[in-house]
Amino acid sequence: MSNELPDDPNGASVKQLVGNSFGRAWAQHESKVHFMSALPSEVSDAVESILANGSAPNRQFLLTIAAGTLDDPESNPASLQQQSGEDGVDRRGMAYRVRDALTDFRDAHGLTLKISQDAGVSNQWREREITQEWVDHRRKQDKTWANAFLLIVIWLTGSEDRVLAATALLDYVSVRVIQIAVENALDYPRFRATPRIAMDLVRSFLNIAPDRPDAMEAVVTVGARTLSSVLASKPTAPRRDINSPDPIDVVITSEIDDTVKSGIEVTDAPIKLSKIQHEVVPAMLKLGLDRATVVSRGTPIDSESEIDKYLIRAFTHFGHRIDLATVDIIETWLSFPGAPRDLATDFLWDVGEELDQYSKADNRRAWFNVLIDYAEDIEQSADEAGNEIEE
Repeated sequence: MSNELPDDPNGASVKQLVGNSFGRAWAQHESKVHFMSALPSEVSDAVESILANGSAPNRQFLLTIAAGTLDDPESNPASLQQQSGEDGVDRRGMAYRVRDALTDFRDAHGLTLKISQDAGVSNQWREREITQEWVDHRRKQDKTWANAFLLIVIWLTGSEDRVLAATALLDYVSVRVIQIAVENALDYPRFRATPRIAMDLVRSFLNIAPDRPDAMEAVVTVGARTLSSVLASKPTAPRRDINSPDPIDVVITSEIDDTVKSGIEVTDAPIKLSKIQHEVVPAMLKLGLDRATVVSRGTPIDSESEIDKYLIRAFTHFGHRIDLATVDIIETWLSFPGAPRDLATDFLWDVGEELDQYSKADNRRAWFNVLIDYAEDIEQSADEAGNEIEE
C-alpha cells in the first residue's frame, strides 16, 4: 500500500479521506503485500491498544482524529468540541461522516465490522479536549486506551508535518481495521429451521452470550424486522444506536401507512413499573409513538396488579398502548400461519448479520458456536439414521 497523499487532502471531506484510505488499504490487502507502517513504534502500539479494546466508538474516533487533522492540519488534534479554543473542531460531527464512510465500505465489501451510529454519544467524547485531565476522568479499566489517545494527539500536535503524520496514522488504522475485520469473519452454518427450532437456538444463545443485553436486543430486533418484511404495510424496524442509553431500542414506521409508528424497548431484567413510567412513556412522547412493546424477563408476581392498572389507565386516558412480552414472543411472530414457510430460517441468518454489524466478537462467536453445535447434531443424527437403515 502506498503512503502517497490523496489529491488536495486539505480540501477533501473527512468522509472522502476515510473512504479513500480504506480503498487503498483494501487494495493492499488484496495484493498480499506486507504493509510497511510509517508510524513511530510507540504510536502504532497506542493504536493497537485502542483497537484491542474492541469499542466501535473508540475506533471511529481514532479515524476521526486522523482524518480531521488531515482535512485541517491547523486544527487542534486533541480537540473534541469547537469550544475548546480557536482551533477547536466539532469531532462528533466528523464522526458521523466517518460512520457513513465505514458503512459504505462495509456494505461494498461484505465485511464483518461493527459500526456505531453515534460514536460521540458517550460521555468521554462530550468533553472539550483530550488532556491528562481527560484521562484522569476515565474509569480504571479505560485508562489504557485513554492514555493511548493522549499519546497519539500529543504526537500529532508536535509533528513537523501534520499532513504526513495524519496520513500515516489514517492509513495504518485503515489497514488494521480491515485486517481485524477479515480475521473476525465467521462463516455461519446454514440449515432450515422451524419457529420452535429457531427459538430453542435463541434461548441457547442467550444462556451463553457474554453480553446478554446486547444479544437479547439483537434477536428481538431481527425478530421484529423479519415479521415486518411480510406485512402489507412494509414497516421498517431499524435498531437505534446501541451505545445510547435512551429507551426504545427499535422504532417501527411505514412509508406506506403513516399510522404505523410504534417502538420496542428491550431490557434483560424483569419489568418494573418505574421503568414504564419514567423511561418508556417519556420516550414514546418524545418520539411520537402511540404503541410500544416492552420485551423483558417477565413481570414479577407482586407487581402484576399495579402494572396492569397503570397500563389500562395509560391506554384509556392517553391512548398509549404498551404491551409486555418476553423474548419468547419471537416464536409467536415467526409462527403466524400466513407467514412464508422459511421465515424462521430467514430469521436465523439475519441474526448473524445483525451481530456482525453491531456486536463484539464474543457474542458473534457465541451465536456461531450455537449454530455449529446444532448443525453437527443434525449431521450426527442423519449418520445414525443411515447406519440403522444399513443394518
